[in-house]
Amino acid sequence: MAKERILVIQARNLGDAVIQTGLIEALGRSEPGAEISVLTRPQFRQLYSSNPLVSEVFYASFPMGTAKNFGFKAAMKLVWTAAALRLKRFDRVVNVVGDFRENLLGWAISPSGNTSITWAHGHPLAKIIRTGGEKFVRHLIMAPANDPSSYSSIQRIATALGATAPAHSRLYDASGKPYAHRPGSDRIGVQPTAGQECKLWPQEHWRSLIAMIRASGLRVVVFGAPSDRSYLEGCLPDANDPGIEIVAGPLAEFFRSLEDVRVLIGLDSFGVHTAHAIGTPAIMIYGSNITTVWTPPGTIVVSNAKPPPCYPCLNKPTCTGESNPYSCIREIPIDAVAKNLKDFGVAV
Repeated sequence: MAKERILVIQARNLGDAVIQTGLIEALGRSEPGAEISVLTRPQFRQLYSSNPLVSEVFYASFPMGTAKNFGFKAAMKLVWTAAALRLKRFDRVVNVVGDFRENLLGWAISPSGNTSITWAHGHPLAKIIRTGGEKFVRHLIMAPANDPSSYSSIQRIATALGATAPAHSRLYDASGKPYAHRPGSDRIGVQPTAGQECKLWPQEHWRSLIAMIRASGLRVVVFGAPSDRSYLEGCLPDANDPGIEIVAGPLAEFFRSLEDVRVLIGLDSFGVHTAHAIGTPAIMIYGSNITTVWTPPGTIVVSNAKPPPCYPCLNKPTCTGESNPYSCIREIPIDAVAKNLKDFGVAV
């Protein structure tokens, strides 16, 4: 792989940003000295700024993902940023989504180096992504329908760009040292939050599960964002139990704490992707999405054995407002999750 000046576009959500670090790992490890830059959201800069394989981090707001605050000023800032980046003459601009908006943004920055994945007919992501704009892409990389994993697509892009190293996601602390799991802890991590209501497992289930873990003599760490604290407290069986800790601070605090748990129990959210990047085992409680698309390699999946007829809705639920909404995840029993904890020292 020739040494190129590469710009990677990360315009999506936090979990996507963590997954996409795998592309940087593969490219950077395969060609030491390659100049890899990232264009991402302001709140995600720290995922890349400490990465020793990243040369520069640029940021702007985007109309993609779950962001709802993309107005006129943000649009003008994005146009200005794209124009400034075009002057830097990157050899290649890569997006891993294949949405027409990312395709157009890549073209605006580098018409000759614009590179994107595209999803074959029948691929699950072809139903989710707003595909189009392929005529603005100079280098298209096809993801076949029989390989639906988003992790596989990152590896496919890396390989197409000449990388020989694996595209394993990885996160780094402020000193440039990779976060890494430390086995032997007496703590079990849980992350009961997700970005959409249709992904949430009931709070009463979390209370029962946490009580079961505590009865085994293990401590529990409950993870979430600062704005989630009230919801997290509602998941606790006993708010005064000194063996239960809430970690709801900056991302760096989450990463450090996640190094030191036996296993993370989470939802279809960024926590389990972070666990994979750090090397912490994870159990993923899955509802409305297709498990083979977003599950990190090696992660234990717990899903509804008898999903409703509307499954999979791909996180675009049609059952909202019905008498039994989101049954695909809400009806997953506690025992279905708990039985996977036996190997981690929890008596069930």
